[in-house]
Amino acid sequence: MRYRRPFRVVALELGALVDAGKLLTVEKLNEQMKLEAMMIRANSYYFSDELQLAKSEYRKIAGLSQSEPGAEAMYNVAEIGFKLSDLKSAEKDVFELINKYTAYDYWVAKGFILLSDIYVKNNNDFQAKQTLQSIIDNYEGDELRKIASDKLTEIIQKENVKVEESKHADTLNGGETIKLQEEPGELELK
Repeated sequence: MRYRRPFRVVALELGALVDAGKLLTVEKLNEQMKLEAMMIRANSYYFSDELQLAKSEYRKIAGLSQSEPGAEAMYNVAEIGFKLSDLKSAEKDVFELINKYTAYDYWVAKGFILLSDIYVKNNNDFQAKQTLQSIIDNYEGDELRKIASDKLTEIIQKENVKVEESKHADTLNGGETIKLQEEPGELELK
């Protein structure tokens, strides 16, 4: 069952969406105010679960801004792709974020964390671990380092469970294991 947000929250989001739309019709709107109105509209779509509309708005912002709003918008484009299970597109968008907005460490680091999630979904735990370790080693902010550390721990724990399950699956009849000999068709129980 899908969670329904309270009417008051939805009404506030719709009000922000309408107000941002009205503001964007003003002819002499400066670039900063235009970006803020566009971000409010994109966020309203996002929080109303209108992800395709939000993605489109965020992409427009990223196209207009080489500054922090552009970095945030590009991250959101990639995150929406991930949420919609479009992993290839999400990965491409993360790399665009990393390459285009290098001055905005926070958003680049968040992008790398999202990239690690993409790698995990694509069963590439090795690359995910390396990506997270690079955040832990190189990013200065505690919040994202903690998130990266927690995700790295989760991957390692998952791998340890797989190793234990594999060991257990290899064991038969109270400790006897099957060893394959060089000659096909010969099995030796030890």
